[in-house]
Amino acid sequence: MIPGYVNIIPLYTVINDLGLLNSYWAIILPFAAGPLGVFLLVQFFRDIPEELEEAARLDGFSQFRIYAQIILPLSTPILTALGLFVFIWSWNQFLWPLIVLNNDQLYTLPIGVVILRDVNALAPNLIMTSLAIASLPLFIVFLLFQDKLISSVQMQAGTG
Repeated sequence: MIPGYVNIIPLYTVINDLGLLNSYWAIILPFAAGPLGVFLLVQFFRDIPEELEEAARLDGFSQFRIYAQIILPLSTPILTALGLFVFIWSWNQFLWPLIVLNNDQLYTLPIGVVILRDVNALAPNLIMTSLAIASLPLFIVFLLFQDKLISSVQMQAGTG
């Protein structure tokens, strides 16, 4: 409902106050807990039967042990899917890394591709090659975690 550009100044202020400017943490942390993640996790945790928790309490489990030994192993598919979504979304960010990074050595691939395009404006083969290389990690991550993603979608749909 609210455009992401509205959050840039408050987010920048928080990252600056934490002293994380010009580091990779400035790129990673703001997108680790977004609205999509909260929605997905709340919907997933609502579907876990309460009987599992009650049985664990009867066995003498503490709340932390219930979470660590029952809830967390059950939620690996949704956490993997959420991690995959956040990784893909963060990988393609252009504006936010450009704002929080000042060191050329820390720039992300989308920024590097634009810099390469500006430097080599007449070499489209070099630009296309860099774009293909920039998208390669996304394909590799998807191929590695596609089974977890599919099982997560099946669990959310109730067919798993």
